[in-house]
Amino acid sequence: MAAGQEGLLISQSKIDDLEEEHGVTFAVGDSLLLSGFGPAGFRVREIPIRGIFSLRQEMQGLDQINFIDVQSLRALQGMVVATDLDIDLAEEETVYLETENLDDLFAGDMLEEAESGEALSEATLLTLLGDSAGDYRAPLDSGAWHFLLVRLKSESQVKAVTIQLNRFFLEEGIEAAVVDWRQASGGFGILADTLRIVFNVAILIIAVVAIIIIMNTLVISVIERTSEIGTMRALGAQKGMIRRMFILETLSIALVFGLIGILVGGVIIFVLNLTGIPASNTFFEMLFGGKTLHPVLSVYSVIYAVFIVLLIGFISSLYPVGVALKIQPVKAIQAE
Repeated sequence: MAAGQEGLLISQSKIDDLEEEHGVTFAVGDSLLLSGFGPAGFRVREIPIRGIFSLRQEMQGLDQINFIDVQSLRALQGMVVATDLDIDLAEEETVYLETENLDDLFAGDMLEEAESGEALSEATLLTLLGDSAGDYRAPLDSGAWHFLLVRLKSESQVKAVTIQLNRFFLEEGIEAAVVDWRQASGGFGILADTLRIVFNVAILIIAVVAIIIIMNTLVISVIERTSEIGTMRALGAQKGMIRRMFILETLSIALVFGLIGILVGGVIIFVLNLTGIPASNTFFEMLFGGKTLHPVLSVYSVIYAVFIVLLIGFISSLYPVGVALKIQPVKAIQAE
């Protein structure tokens, strides 16, 4: 569909529904009668089909969304198309605008000519109705748009651009507002945010449980190495050395096994990406964004996972290190 061309982009799913309902086939170039309701009442307009599309991921609800050009949409809603052109009107075209008596609008020579039984001339008709032979199209005004989609290079720019544009609209008196995709998507955005919060809380709970388990394991390790710690302290090892030793040991173990876990998880994700995870109901279709989920492993996810593993290892080592530093060298050497 070319820019500025009137027409309809319709989904293949909607085409299938129409063909099943009416028993006819539709193709690009055919026309559909669309009805709309606006301030002026119901409007009907014949719109040609310019293209038929299919979503990469089929999803209930989204496959019923179709696209129409703004000119046809405004016509269906009875909206006036504004123009920025400077149009010069002749004196005979503006004379009736200055009258104070409405009866004068119907008392001219043109109506007298018609009443006498003579046909109106072509020039007179064009004066009354306007010349439409040139298929004149006026430029669309800013009110032609319900919304505009803006794609930024980085998500970090969203907040700054939103504030800047909203300030500009306020200063210029433009009745428009800029929102991010979560607010614009309505229920879908709320659902996505809710699920994200639920998953983050679940990860936080798992992290707390992991910290407790690792902490208990390290405390047992410290108790088992009491004599070793006492011997190092007796030989002159400072508390800072003992602290660094346990923290580095914990971080090393966490990093090695964390990378092993990421590697195993990456293999599983690769297999699931090839096979796909089917959505068993409508809820999972909305969650997956389609009938099948093909998970991918991003570099950001790997870096984030390594950071979380190291953070958990560091927090888990704090209490056991405190226990190790409280051990008295003499008692530690005597302990078996």
